[in-house]
Amino acid sequence: VAVGDVGTYTFRSVSDNHTISALFEYNQGATTTVDADGNVIEKHSEEQGGKNVQVERISKPDNSHEITATVTGDGITAESKKTVDEEGEESYDSSLIIKTEASATIPASKVADAVDSYAAAIEALGIPGDSTILVVDATTGTAGGPADVSIDLGDSAVDGLIFRGDSGIVTFDKESVGSILSGPQRTLDVTIRQVDVSGKLAEASDGQQVYDITVTAGSKKVTSFEGTVILALPYTLSPGESPSPLAIYYLPEHGEAEKIGGTYAAGYVYAQLPHLSYYFVWDGNAEPSEEDEPYIDDDDDDILDILRRLQNRPATTSGSNIMLVAVAVGAVATAMAAVCAITFLRKN
Repeated sequence: VAVGDVGTYTFRSVSDNHTISALFEYNQGATTTVDADGNVIEKHSEEQGGKNVQVERISKPDNSHEITATVTGDGITAESKKTVDEEGEESYDSSLIIKTEASATIPASKVADAVDSYAAAIEALGIPGDSTILVVDATTGTAGGPADVSIDLGDSAVDGLIFRGDSGIVTFDKESVGSILSGPQRTLDVTIRQVDVSGKLAEASDGQQVYDITVTAGSKKVTSFEGTVILALPYTLSPGESPSPLAIYYLPEHGEAEKIGGTYAAGYVYAQLPHLSYYFVWDGNAEPSEEDEPYIDDDDDDILDILRRLQNRPATTSGSNIMLVAVAVGAVATAMAAVCAITFLRKN
């Protein structure tokens, strides 16, 4: 009976003689080192789908190990990681990065090349994939800076889009992407920026920073959609300030703020949006009530998992293991590194 590539295997209820055979394959050009903690580190390269994949395996003294497959080139970094703990339980952690600027255009050929690179990375580890989440990260390390990104999906199918700029993060699930790009148009323009308001709008927002979320599909401005769209806005707590009353508010033209709801975590307040417009974070100058729950559909596990990872919160074990990440060129603070290296976690 072949059991495949395993770190350990236990024979149970053995009553007769057995023949055990093991097959070892030599990786041409592989290097092996042992670090101070006793971890055995092997590195080699292989070809998958016309891409050169760099593979690293770390075997630990507790019988756990992790294998990482990486494809790089032309600003693309595709990575897939398989971890097996000391009990033999497997988990997968994958990401695909395209470097871009805060104001940029990503052509369809770039998206296709990135997806092919990622496919090679997961093929190298034999990891199945069932969903593609495209994440465009247009941060530069300039707090409050605008992000304006145009992306042509071409023939690449996605099950969700996440755009991150210095002024916030906006996510679209599969249904909302389908409703926005319902026709032959495959180009999406997303802008996340701070805006200055005055008069009744400034009064209604209580002097808080207001953010404009603009989405255009082709030449058509998008304001409404089907499915789930989640907005995460940055917020810095003052010393001793409680995050529990914080929520995202909608600021309509008539100037009467409408509370959407929200949850604070690791410098962001996030909530599900009813439409695209002006929004701001506010504590409402009041204590939270029993109704102060995040306005997010719990069925959207894919999107929620990503946001939890963005904000260093525990991820659920459900969800997908394919993701496309576009990270901006520029100085990104160490504290935001976890946001730039956005990944999915899946356990079998």
